[in-house]
Amino acid sequence: MFVKSEDGGKFLIVCLYVDDLIYTGNDGKMFQEFKNSMKVGFDMTDLGMMCYFLGIEVVQSSAGIFIT
Repeated sequence: MFVKSEDGGKFLIVCLYVDDLIYTGNDGKMFQEFKNSMKVGFDMTDLGMMCYFLGIEVVQSSAGIFIT
Protein backbone atom coordinates (compact mmCIF):
# COMPACT_ATOMS: atom_id res chain seq x y z
CA MET A 1 0.00 0.00 0.00
CA PHE A 2 1.25 3.46 -0.92
CA VAL A 3 -0.12 6.75 0.38
CA LYS A 4 0.51 10.19 -1.11
CA SER A 5 -0.68 13.32 0.65
CA GLU A 6 -0.59 16.94 -0.42
CA ASP A 7 -1.43 20.31 1.10
CA GLY A 8 -5.09 20.96 1.77
CA GLY A 9 -5.80 17.44 3.01
CA LYS A 10 -5.62 15.85 -0.46
CA PHE A 11 -4.57 12.19 -0.52
CA LEU A 12 -4.21 9.20 -2.81
CA ILE A 13 -4.06 5.60 -1.57
CA VAL A 14 -2.79 2.87 -3.92
CA CYS A 15 -3.06 -0.84 -3.11
CA LEU A 16 -1.10 -3.26 -5.28
CA TYR A 17 -1.07 -7.06 -5.20
CA VAL A 18 0.85 -8.88 -7.96
CA ASP A 19 -0.90 -7.50 -11.07
CA ASP A 20 -4.02 -6.06 -9.44
CA LEU A 21 -4.11 -2.40 -8.48
CA ILE A 22 -6.80 -0.27 -6.88
CA TYR A 23 -6.66 3.34 -5.80
CA THR A 24 -8.81 5.76 -3.87
CA GLY A 25 -8.58 9.22 -2.43
CA ASN A 26 -10.31 12.56 -2.35
CA ASP A 27 -8.94 14.49 -5.34
CA GLY A 28 -9.87 13.82 -8.97
CA LYS A 29 -6.78 15.60 -10.30
CA MET A 30 -4.51 13.26 -8.30
CA PHE A 31 -6.45 10.28 -9.72
CA GLN A 32 -5.90 11.43 -13.28
CA GLU A 33 -2.21 12.25 -12.77
CA PHE A 34 -1.62 8.83 -11.19
CA LYS A 35 -3.49 6.98 -13.93
CA ASN A 36 -1.63 8.85 -16.68
CA SER A 37 1.78 8.18 -15.10
CA MET A 38 0.99 4.46 -14.76
CA LYS A 39 -0.12 4.22 -18.42
CA VAL A 40 3.20 5.77 -19.52
CA GLY A 41 5.29 3.29 -17.54
CA PHE A 42 3.20 0.12 -17.85
CA ASP A 43 0.79 -1.66 -20.18
CA MET A 44 -2.33 -0.86 -18.18
CA THR A 45 -6.04 -1.33 -18.78
CA ASP A 46 -8.63 0.78 -16.95
CA LEU A 47 -11.54 -1.52 -16.09
CA GLY A 48 -13.67 1.26 -14.54
CA MET A 49 -15.38 0.91 -11.19
CA MET A 50 -14.23 -2.07 -9.15
CA CYS A 51 -16.50 -5.15 -9.18
CA TYR A 52 -14.02 -7.76 -7.89
CA PHE A 53 -10.63 -7.54 -6.17
CA LEU A 54 -8.67 -10.61 -5.05
CA GLY A 55 -11.78 -12.78 -5.29
CA ILE A 56 -13.96 -10.39 -3.27
CA GLU A 57 -17.10 -8.99 -4.89
CA VAL A 58 -17.53 -5.24 -4.43
CA VAL A 59 -20.88 -3.51 -4.98
CA GLN A 60 -20.90 0.30 -4.94
CA SER A 61 -24.15 2.25 -4.68
CA SER A 62 -25.55 5.42 -3.14
CA ALA A 63 -26.27 3.38 0.01
CA GLY A 64 -22.59 2.54 0.45
CA ILE A 65 -19.91 0.05 -0.54
CA PHE A 66 -20.65 -3.62 0.14
CA ILE A 67 -18.20 -6.52 -0.08
CA THR A 68 -19.03 -10.23 -0.14
